[in-house]
Amino acid sequence: MKRMRWVGTLLWVLPTFFLFAQPQAHQGGIRWMSWDEGYAKALKEGKVLMVHSYTDWCGWCKRMEKTTFQDPEVVAFVNREMIAVKLNPEKQGQYDVGNGKKVDGRTLLRMLSNNQRSGYPTHFFLLPGKRQIFREPGYRAPQDFLQVLKRYVALNKKTETRPSDAAQ
Repeated sequence: MKRMRWVGTLLWVLPTFFLFAQPQAHQGGIRWMSWDEGYAKALKEGKVLMVHSYTDWCGWCKRMEKTTFQDPEVVAFVNREMIAVKLNPEKQGQYDVGNGKKVDGRTLLRMLSNNQRSGYPTHFFLLPGKRQIFREPGYRAPQDFLQVLKRYVALNKKTETRPSDAAQ
């Protein structure tokens, strides 16, 4: 009987221990914002706006959520250096694009992609200091995605960009 109590206590204590033993940056995950809130904040703070364009049915989007967006290094970097927004263009809603103009999700996606076709997931990086938008289509593993993130933060901090750097 004592052995059963000990096993029961152990089964309760171990998961609790592992839950609180995770790295701090990983506990909260990426701080996602709505488009309206994130867009305004990125413009105000001059930070890169990362827009994760996804759908509910996209398998690669789900994989990115479970792997890349749970990676402690990715989470810490995004939360420290960027403003993160999720955009599901298939969901109903209105998004403020400035000057009092609101658009639906599909129109916002077309604006971000410059009317170019794009699959899911696709990540858009708005560099407010440069008034440029860059597009990165497809799933990325954590370390690959971290390099992409670092590249756009560095580019946003540069005083000049070359025209060839802009997404077509």
